[in-house]
Amino acid sequence: DTDVDTLAFNASTAIDFNTNEEIILGDITANITFTGTNYALGKHKIFHMESDGSARTFTFPSGWVFYGTKPTTTIASKKSILSLSCLGATEALVRAVFVEEA
Repeated sequence: DTDVDTLAFNASTAIDFNTNEEIILGDITANITFTGTNYALGKHKIFHMESDGSARTFTFPSGWVFYGTKPTTTIASKKSILSLSCLGATEALVRAVFVEEA
């Protein structure tokens, strides 16, 4: 079983890869910056998000590798998922997939 937590939105979202979990992130109501710590082989996080009525800007650690297009903004009032997997103990070994509701 995967742990699922609900977090209030925070414009600076620190991701601790110490545990594997899914996170329901409160409505994105401002631009959001993600950071990460405790990278390790086999660790993962999945974020379920929903943007408010405005487009919001994403900022990610520069070393993360995105499969597909790296998102720069949300689409207003859309749901999205950010999936992060660690292939090792550094930022450069994080693989990310972002999908947004059509």
